[in-house]
Amino acid sequence: MHYHIESINLDDRFDAYSITPTANSEAKAISHLSKINIFVGANDSGKSRFLRMLCAIDQIRFIPHLNTNLDGWSHYEDSKKRFVNDFFTDVLKKFSVDDVASINHLLLHLPPLLPFVERNTITDPLFNIVNHITNLKDLSTREIAFKIGHPNQGELNAISAYLKIRGKELEEELTNIASKLITIYDFSKLYIPTLRGLRTLSGGKDSFTTRTLSDYFQDTGGNRAKPGVFTGLTLYSELHDLLLGKLSDRKLVSDFEGFISKSFFNNEPVTLIPKINQDVIDVRVGNAKELPIFALGDGIQAMIILTFPLFKNRNKMQLVFIEEPEIHMHPGLQRQFLAILNSAFPNNQYFFTTHSNHFLDLTLDLENVSVFTFTKKLAQSNMDERDALFTIENVNNESTLSLELLGVRNSSVFLSNCTIWVEGITDRKYISHFLNLYYEQANLQSNSLRQFKEDLHYSFVEYGGSNITHWSFLDDGTASTIDVERLCGKLFLITDKDSATNSAKVKRHETLKNRLGDRYYCLETREVENILSSDVIAKVVKEYEGEGAVLSHFANDSYKNEPLGSFIETTVLNGKKLRTGSYAAESGTITDKIGFCKKALHHMSLFNDLSPEAKALAESIYKFIEMNNR
Repeated sequence: MHYHIESINLDDRFDAYSITPTANSEAKAISHLSKINIFVGANDSGKSRFLRMLCAIDQIRFIPHLNTNLDGWSHYEDSKKRFVNDFFTDVLKKFSVDDVASINHLLLHLPPLLPFVERNTITDPLFNIVNHITNLKDLSTREIAFKIGHPNQGELNAISAYLKIRGKELEEELTNIASKLITIYDFSKLYIPTLRGLRTLSGGKDSFTTRTLSDYFQDTGGNRAKPGVFTGLTLYSELHDLLLGKLSDRKLVSDFEGFISKSFFNNEPVTLIPKINQDVIDVRVGNAKELPIFALGDGIQAMIILTFPLFKNRNKMQLVFIEEPEIHMHPGLQRQFLAILNSAFPNNQYFFTTHSNHFLDLTLDLENVSVFTFTKKLAQSNMDERDALFTIENVNNESTLSLELLGVRNSSVFLSNCTIWVEGITDRKYISHFLNLYYEQANLQSNSLRQFKEDLHYSFVEYGGSNITHWSFLDDGTASTIDVERLCGKLFLITDKDSATNSAKVKRHETLKNRLGDRYYCLETREVENILSSDVIAKVVKEYEGEGAVLSHFANDSYKNEPLGSFIETTVLNGKKLRTGSYAAESGTITDKIGFCKKALHHMSLFNDLSPEAKALAESIYKFIEMNNR
């Protein structure tokens, strides 16, 4: 279960920040939070200060992601109606009363359920009123006013007994629902400052943490302990103590070694060794000689610093605040880091500041990411000095505003070692999936392959079909083509066969083969969808049509050069389509290529789910990537 916060209320300490939009009209809040929340802005735009102020809130007032936590309790008024008002309507109808004064008083003065308050039991207000209902005794005529006449004692006793029975039923219902909910939230807060490293400073003290707590968390605004701070300087002592501790402590170290082996070292065994009479850890990777951890690249050291406290506390409800996690990281490693945050630690929620345009680019491929831009303005006061004010805006991940705030230019982007050119987005998604299945199959067969990372070892380029004629690998001697060698390094180009009856296209394929050699791959099929196996296509059609659909048998070769959308309607379904939408666009190709692709990927979980040509294509691309990353 995920424990993520959707909105956090902000008190008057945040008066310098103007936030658009707010969660509601009653309180200032930062809303639309996701599992990963990225704060972007120029230097001195207030983002780091805001991050630390969030971390320092002692008792957070918040609204959780309701769809994962409240099982329908989307708002307190709805809850009150469900659990209280409907009940009273029943009572009023049964006994023809106007009001139950003492209970109605509780209703009017019941504390709001939302926002929740950290470390308070969220169901307490509802259980309090149920308890009052259940234990109501000796009603008097002052507590119940009848529409007609006055009740006698027998009628009062009957109402009291009925309230007790219905109250018990309500209590059982609430207890059942509460058992499925998180009824109390208590977040552990972790702050990772820019001051961090793995080489212990003189004297063996963590002066980075001391200074961080002194500067930023002197007064947390409450009586709880200050947030946890991890700088990496205590890693040696923490691993030393864990390895000398209980069996569960030693297992934690072993599990962490397995985690970094899989995440950063292509599944080569990793051993972390806090040797006696040292103050830094030695690391052994595979069969290589053990070396001090500072002999590793700074990027890998950064990843270990950032992931160790997350792994150690992975079972806690943890809010993690990180200053500029991209420090020392290549763009490909940044992609890897975001992927780890998004999948490895489900109980964590992240807030971090960044100057990295690569993080912003990578958010386009990930769900559960929110981007907030910070801008600074100065407000004129009555004094000679002016107070800084800041504006926060939740922006679409594709917004160029965030890049402008970072001062990013095209020349800022690092280039991968090689590129794979495909016609469009579905080609990229299919081929990326084929590659992943190729790696997995090799690992299952104990033929471990080096696993290359997208945007580090290789990148995809979508060239858009006929736009291929604009590039220099089809240079016809004119000055109108674009010099591809200026744009990127070595490339592997994939084209569809199309109908291949057009003489110009046939000539183009021949020219590409002559110019690029083994770096050119023309599909043996009309389009990339036609490379799918007949079994996968049948499963996708079944998913669209429903289990009642009757599909004709068809072989892989029968649709290689056919417009697949038309082929599905006329041959696979034999004209007996159940769904209302069409499979075929005007050209006969698949009409909903992206939707079809998503369903097809779902039905390809093993390498053997691929057609023979898809397998061959994956192997060819892998060999190209390997050759350009030696």
